[in-house]
Amino acid sequence: MRHTFQLALAISVISLPLAAIALPFKPDPTSFAI
Repeated sequence: MRHTFQLALAISVISLPLAAIALPFKPDPTSFAI
């Protein structure tokens, strides 16, 4: 259970900056937000 939580936390921490970087390059931000 703890490992699953750590994995989800790591994924969210990694994907958050990735989304912030990829967002300006997306032609349609609404499709990326879904």
